[in-house]
Amino acid sequence: MEVKYNNSQTLPSADCGSRHELLMTMIKFKHRKLEKKLRPLRFDVYKIPEEYGVEV
Repeated sequence: MEVKYNNSQTLPSADCGSRHELLMTMIKFKHRKLEKKLRPLRFDVYKIPEEYGVEV
């Protein structure tokens, strides 16, 4: 995820009852599309016909 901070400033006039100052900022988030993990191809060996069987 990419985050960009465009503009930030403190507002000292905010009355919080303490020495803290209010911070105001403009943030842009850019989400990337997640890649799907490919699952391995699985075969049901019980559905394979007997004619494809090989004796070892």
